[in-house]
Amino acid sequence: MFETFGPRFFEVLRQAAASRLAPEDACLAAIDAALSRPGAETTLAVQDALLRVEPAVREAILAQTHRALATDGAAILAAWEPPDRSAN
Repeated sequence: MFETFGPRFFEVLRQAAASRLAPEDACLAAIDAALSRPGAETTLAVQDALLRVEPAVREAILAQTHRALATDGAAILAAWEPPDRSAN
């Protein structure tokens, strides 16, 4: 799921997490790593870190992230992949 939006997803996730977690929280460090070194390993580290966050806080972070991305027209359009027109 996380690789779908790329850096924009992690930027918005970082903002949402920072509004609810202590600055030294491991989840924020994992998100920062994903932003600076994109890839499968850092993406998995973010997923693992989020699983260690209290469930109610995690749900609030993900809901805020979803809300921000769902109302960001540029992010929505950027996530769309053009159709393969050669299939016709």
